[in-house]
Amino acid sequence: MAKAHGHTTLLGGLHVSLVKKQVMANPEVDYAIVGDGEIAMHQLLQALDGERAFAEVSGLLYRDPEGEVRENPNTTEILDLDTLPVPDYRLAGVGKMNLYPVVTSRDCPFKCNYCTVGTLSHGRYRARAPAAIVEEILLAKERYGIRSLIVVDENFAYRVDRAMEFCELLIEKKVGLPWTAFEGIRADCLNDELLTALKASDCRWLFFGIETVENAVLKEVRKGGKFHHVERAIALARKYGFKVGGFLIIGLPGSTFEKDMQSLHWAMAHLDKCTFWTVIPYQGTAMYDWVLRHGRLLREPIGANLINTLSTMPFFETDDYPAGERKRAHAIANLRIGAHLFLETMDGETARKLPRRKRTAAHHRRRLVEMAVRYDPSLLGQLVGNRSFPPVADPVEDALRAQRSDEPSLLTGDLMGSLGTPIDRPPNPEEHKV
Repeated sequence: MAKAHGHTTLLGGLHVSLVKKQVMANPEVDYAIVGDGEIAMHQLLQALDGERAFAEVSGLLYRDPEGEVRENPNTTEILDLDTLPVPDYRLAGVGKMNLYPVVTSRDCPFKCNYCTVGTLSHGRYRARAPAAIVEEILLAKERYGIRSLIVVDENFAYRVDRAMEFCELLIEKKVGLPWTAFEGIRADCLNDELLTALKASDCRWLFFGIETVENAVLKEVRKGGKFHHVERAIALARKYGFKVGGFLIIGLPGSTFEKDMQSLHWAMAHLDKCTFWTVIPYQGTAMYDWVLRHGRLLREPIGANLINTLSTMPFFETDDYPAGERKRAHAIANLRIGAHLFLETMDGETARKLPRRKRTAAHHRRRLVEMAVRYDPSLLGQLVGNRSFPPVADPVEDALRAQRSDEPSLLTGDLMGSLGTPIDRPPNPEEHKV
């Protein structure tokens, strides 16, 4: 659409940095930038104005006069983050924000084989000065009237001394805002001293990348820690009064349906909030290479396949963990977590905090039915009474049966047939054709 209106097109971000020249196979893409975009974007504008050669733009993918795709080396990987101005969301029309996202560091020195960040970082870790971060937060209070913070780093506490200094400055400058360490706490980095500082600075939630409770699986994906580190960290966090959340992954190498159910059982018992993702073998990662050697890729993790992150459609399968079992594990995990959080809202104390129109039993029943049907339609009968319902078609099983019999088949982007699809529109297999 942009090209039809005569615009120049530019792509950037994680996908471009992973697959690089592949994105230039689309003739509608004029340019793409690999890696950090701030300096490179400015350089590209200079090149478009004739003030710089395109060959001098950091990380640029472009076509030379003969139409051959060129890739420039990235010269901003050592970029000092403190030289960048803070983001001004007013330029995007934002006048007020309740929750302010702050980036205090980039990259991650660890190399978990499923993670795109470690793949692109090559062991690099860049951190901003705590004083500069706190100044940004104070400016955000003035500009947007923010009421809380969320730190969205890949590895906020990798340098514990820097994390401590950040907490101390929040206290010293009397920032006075509750905040959440959303992703960047590794369990093996946590200690009493850091927890004391976090608590004193009004940090209230800690989230951990847990992935699985199985040590053999953690070793397989090169997580760099053992599950007892997670258990110890959560026990410490509870001791200091923190709310604890975690992220887990269904279908990692070495895992099985039974092992993932063990992870679910543990998470339900020990975490205040948790999210289960289906594993994605991103191109360029060690995970992608592992799948090509040990499994069967069901769809490439590119383009439209990456849009619907709530889909239960697995990207690959193995002999000991077939696609149907992966789909089932992911659906069960999300249904149980959703039901758990939903039932919390039905608790009297919590319900009293809801608007009156949301307190009714009918509203609760309707929401629970809607949620359950989207994850597992067979549960409908159990929720609304002793009624009989016709069996629901299972697209993945039908497709796999057809493949085994050499009949033509389609795998839909959503194996449950409805999850991630607007309720008022039936799934269209043609949109997710493999």
